[in-house]
Amino acid sequence: ILIVAFPVLLPIMMMIGIDPVHFGVIIVLNIMIGLVTPPVGLCLYVVSSVSKVPITEIAADMWPYLLALIAVLGIITFVPEFSLWLPQTLGYGVVQ
Repeated sequence: ILIVAFPVLLPIMMMIGIDPVHFGVIIVLNIMIGLVTPPVGLCLYVVSSVSKVPITEIAADMWPYLLALIAVLGIITFVPEFSLWLPQTLGYGVVQ
């Protein structure tokens, strides 16, 4: 997903004025949420296979964590300083 989506969407995001690092953090967090979301979440199948716990039970226990991930995604999306403060502190990127 990252190899296909990022190169296609990056020029569009740069034309809009979104920092590439910020966009990378957003897309990686979205992919992570997709990996733990039923019904296709690959990580659910891996955890179910390793722990020998049914996927339905894991998915039911996953909801509080999923809600927290979505809240963090909202914060990072609408407040770019949360994802850009460390690169800016280290001298990477443009200080806004």
